[in-house]
Amino acid sequence: MKRGKTNSPDPVRASKAAALDTSEIMTLRDAAAYLKCHYRTLFKLVRSGKVPAFRVGAGWRCSRLDIDLWIAQQSASLAEETPSKPERRGRRKK
Repeated sequence: MKRGKTNSPDPVRASKAAALDTSEIMTLRDAAAYLKCHYRTLFKLVRSGKVPAFRVGAGWRCSRLDIDLWIAQQSASLAEETPSKPERRGRRKK
């Protein structure tokens, strides 16, 4: 029996490769296109600290993985805040 490389993929190596692909570093313009929002909107969110980003020289960069995690957190917090039944407002009609 010959030892060596097999044709079956290594799951650990495949998961590391997938993690590298998702941690792509994007400019704010790329991140804005990814989020489907305007560049200035994202810039304001980054400057206020609401969206994870970091500076490289004079420009800002975002990690795709950080953006994906931020989206998941926003979705989870929105689901927690949404009441199960809408509140009635105003006066009842007689």
